[in-house]
Amino acid sequence: IQIFNSLQKENMKKLLISLLFALLVISYNPIFSVLASNEQYKLVIQMSSYDEKAQKRTLMRINQLLKAMDNDNVIVEVVAIGPAFNLVAKNKEKKLLSLDSKEGGKFVKEVKNLMKKGVVFTADKTIQKMMRKHDMSDELIDGVRVVENGAAHILKLQNEGYKYQVMFF
Repeated sequence: IQIFNSLQKENMKKLLISLLFALLVISYNPIFSVLASNEQYKLVIQMSSYDEKAQKRTLMRINQLLKAMDNDNVIVEVVAIGPAFNLVAKNKEKKLLSLDSKEGGKFVKEVKNLMKKGVVFTADKTIQKMMRKHDMSDELIDGVRVVENGAAHILKLQNEGYKYQVMFF
């Protein structure tokens, strides 16, 4: 029985040392330390392309990013500037509507789904001028914020710790 007790004590010591070592490794691993902390990743994406394929890929990349990060510590804001008006348009361009169609803008569904995931969409004030120029209603998707100057807004966000990414496809 004494041999059994000494083996148990030895095993307990080994287990305790192993647990302490594992805790030490985890606490110094950058991946675990970020997850353990409340560090937030902030990303501002500038979209200034009229190309619908580029806009579609941008929305797809944002979804992929959110999925890859797999946590709630990601803040994404998309700033649509000038020619990117159809990304945040509530209605399609008149030339794209058939006579019997009452569909909304090209990306209403995708933008609203990303908004539900916490992505913020912001439009430069020039967006609405561009929309009128293209014979569109200047209504934006519900929830899209409007700022006076998109470039200045991006600069302010960068000063608040956002990383900047421009999408050119």
